[in-house]
Amino acid sequence: MYFEVIIPAADAQGQDHLLQVQADNWLDALRASLTKVGIDPMSVDRKMARITDAGVTVNARDGRIFKLRELGERPPTGSRPAVSAAAQPAAAPPAKAQPPAKPKEVSGVMAAPALGSATGSSKAVGFTNRATGSFMAIGATEISSNTAGRVLQDNARRTGQLRSIGPRTGTYAPIEDVFLEIGQIFGGTMEMEDTIDFVIDLCKRAIRSEHAMIFFASDDATHLYVATARSDNSAALLKVTVPIEHGFVATALREGVAITSDDPKRDPRYTAHFAKAGVEERSILCAPIEHEGRAFGVITMLNRRENDAYSPEEAGIASYIGQQFGHFISVHIHNTSSDDF
Repeated sequence: MYFEVIIPAADAQGQDHLLQVQADNWLDALRASLTKVGIDPMSVDRKMARITDAGVTVNARDGRIFKLRELGERPPTGSRPAVSAAAQPAAAPPAKAQPPAKPKEVSGVMAAPALGSATGSSKAVGFTNRATGSFMAIGATEISSNTAGRVLQDNARRTGQLRSIGPRTGTYAPIEDVFLEIGQIFGGTMEMEDTIDFVIDLCKRAIRSEHAMIFFASDDATHLYVATARSDNSAALLKVTVPIEHGFVATALREGVAITSDDPKRDPRYTAHFAKAGVEERSILCAPIEHEGRAFGVITMLNRRENDAYSPEEAGIASYIGQQFGHFISVHIHNTSSDDF
């Protein structure tokens, strides 16, 4: 079951959060949402809940009112959508079983085994940087999970601005067109380098932004680096690296959640990495590049044009592109492994 959850800020200096959550019931959805935004779920008394046809309202002890709305059994439009069997790329055949490498603990984050060892392949998985000619490895990390419920989106807004969230006609490409277009990467003719360019260009067209980047995890899963950028300041952005422990990009990778914020500097997840590269963040969207519980990187968009906030629908578009790109990387890993036999 999918739920929309609204968690208002505790004061005027905070941020309201609109979250999309997959959970078995409204209580699990609320608990997952509260945990995501740093509120102790035990601070809410389920006896204070009021259930109506419109949804659930829960009174917190500090006076706030949390709201939940059931979205149905299928993913919300623009977020992990179902596609027809014809449009859905075929899953890669399972790789030959190999003893898993021992995971590495990285500052409290459990990193996935290196891609080469995870597949039994001696070949590193990555791409060639066309500007420098150097090979760049793609790492991965396991997505942390909450068995009671999984947050798929976290949309943070300045207090009182959640009412402005909704479908936006300014999106460049209809979402159905994006779903069909991303399927082209499974045609069997694209190398990793071509696919990276295709994905970033699709994101830039579909979601009007001043800056667009693809981050990949390093092979030891200690940081993320920019693989490609579309921006007037691309040269500086390509030098950005962010640690795995904190920040919008790292959170999207570790937790497998799409994040938007219309006031990044007010958010506790804010870091100054983009500012140091000469880019001031007015708004941000991050969506993980992931497949079956493993995250390889993050699609990152900065400063939406004509508006301060990315919509949940746009976060859903970026999430779907990230999922399909993650599937492509998984197929690439399998094919690399098969070449060794």
